Amino acid sequence: MHIAIIANNYGENYDGIGAFSKVVTSLFTDKVTFDVFTSKCNEKESKVKRITTLGMTRLIIMCTKRISDYKAILLEYPFVEWNPLIIFAFSRLAKEAKLKNIKLYLSIHEYARVNKLRQMVIRSLVRKSDLVFVSNTQMKHDLQPINSRIVLRGIPTNIYGEATKKSVDSLRKYVFFGLINGTKAFEEMLEGWDRFNTDGTNILYVLSSSNLTGIERHKEVIYIKNADNSTIFKYMNGSMFSLLPIKPLIDEKNATFKTGAIAGCICIGKFCDSYKNEDFILNMQNYTSEDFYRVLCDSKKIEYKKACEMSEKSLLFGEAFNPRHIARIIENVILEGNVIV
Repeated sequence: MHIAIIANNYGENYDGIGAFSKVVTSLFTDKVTFDVFTSKCNEKESKVKRITTLGMTRLIIMCTKRISDYKAILLEYPFVEWNPLIIFAFSRLAKEAKLKNIKLYLSIHEYARVNKLRQMVIRSLVRKSDLVFVSNTQMKHDLQPINSRIVLRGIPTNIYGEATKKSVDSLRKYVFFGLINGTKAFEEMLEGWDRFNTDGTNILYVLSSSNLTGIERHKEVIYIKNADNSTIFKYMNGSMFSLLPIKPLIDEKNATFKTGAIAGCICIGKFCDSYKNEDFILNMQNYTSEDFYRVLCDSKKIEYKKACEMSEKSLLFGEAFNPRHIARIIENVILEGNVIV
């Protein structure tokens, strides 16, 4: 089946939706081929430029003109580019698709958090689509009154691999992965680590593209800068514990949490209500150095057999955020066409 993919910033790492679109569609099987309609627009552009630019609107019109080339169309939204004229271009696309019996699929990544005007645009697109993919159950609940044909597909992490069983030695290995900025309680984590690891029997791998100085002051903290995706996954898979000092708390949007789960890690941090009672996490009360010390000490009380059981539950949870899994959900819906939701 030959289809069209419409996505702003397709494959660009500065746009999570654009990156998502390329990662997932590149994992389609040879049953689906596709053309991509995309233009670039960075969030750093001025609001005026983002509102007035017509890059994606023109591409929707272009796709409409070529609509006979496709059996289905998948549009990822919202765009970083923001122009309400998309409503008219999409309406024409939807009309032509209906006339030619071509399925029009909409993939929505945000709804509740966007402004009222953009919510209005989303509702218009949802109403005219044959089926809508959404990121979570709340979004499904919000949009189902407009279009009953809703399929839940998570937002995957871009870093994944084939996890192996944790070794006994992995019990002394911890990993931090991500940028180091104001949204991370990084210094508090290191202070708690220093108090916890006085004998130097444990190792903390810090995988980051951020510039760090003075890391050598901390016992058995190993800084690995700018590692590629396979190296990141290797270190996470080789460690039993993933430290997630993410403020204010960890929810479904956090990619590092998903990566840790796919790698079979026991995840440590302060989690939202949806996750705080999961069997494979150690939930923190806050992000003080004392709380890090407490939870790190608690991690040492977990015996190897129990840790492996928690790791297996982590892997099971993480599978829902594996790009291969998300790609299969979307591809199967597209191939079946009239799937019953």
